[in-house]
Amino acid sequence: MKSLRPKPSSGTLNLDLEPELHTLCVSKAELEKKSINQWVTEVLSREAHA
Repeated sequence: MKSLRPKPSSGTLNLDLEPELHTLCVSKAELEKKSINQWVTEVLSREAHA
């Protein structure tokens, strides 16, 4: 039987985004004066905990 405990993660996540989505994310991050990494981390964290 498979363990229900998740494996430890490296903390690295590589995504292939459509160019338009990438541009939108960069724009949102710039508006909030954040790096794209910081912005995406906050968005994913908020959604994961919702």
